[in-house]
Amino acid sequence: MQADADQRAEIVGTYPFPLDHFQIEAIDALDAGHHVVVAAPTGSGKTVVAEYGIEAMRRAGRRAFYTAPIKALSNQKFRDLRERYGAGNVGLLTATTPSTATPDRRDDDRGAAQHDLRRLDAA
Repeated sequence: MQADADQRAEIVGTYPFPLDHFQIEAIDALDAGHHVVVAAPTGSGKTVVAEYGIEAMRRAGRRAFYTAPIKALSNQKFRDLRERYGAGNVGLLTATTPSTATPDRRDDDRGAAQHDLRRLDAA
């Protein structure tokens, strides 16, 4: 994913505050085509990096996946993203937990998520 300078300025300009150093560094890495994992305290602005990545991918005609560690946060971001991009352009995918896995699923979260993705693609 490589947003050009004009696109980057436009996306970053939607925020009413200056970006922190870690956000700029992460966005630089995204624009260089790298995968990024941002580890920072709650409320520090990790979502800004994710939103930038989602918008840059959308402008490039590609897909993006936003992951969250808890269901409540997933549901909130789902609502936020649907409001921003339209209901027909955003989906929600959840994984079953190992305690509910059946024999046709691998006994880890990744396997459950892969099972759900296959089912989603088949629908």
